[in-house]
Amino acid sequence: LSNPKFEAMDNESVAAINTFIGVNIPLNKEGCVTNMCKAWEEQKEEGREEGREEGRMEGRELALLSLVKDGLLSADEAAKRLSITEEEVEKKIKIPTGSDTIK
Repeated sequence: LSNPKFEAMDNESVAAINTFIGVNIPLNKEGCVTNMCKAWEEQKEEGREEGREEGRMEGRELALLSLVKDGLLSADEAAKRLSITEEEVEKKIKIPTGSDTIK
């Protein structure tokens, strides 16, 4: 993703991008230009990591809910581990949605 036009973008433009797009690309404090190619790569990696973390949490929830449904774990214990109420656990088990269906 290297493009010479974006390897040295002035910090004022980077600040405008941050404002308009709602991102937080750090400005280069040592100079008055920022390497946007590197900054976008870092932003993409942060997004990937957030996605991986969300996936791990969803997988953990599905596993615990399956254990409750199979009678191997109490709804109370699953609720504690998921930091939700026992009622929320029961609701999630009884009304599965989309890809979160408990089988």
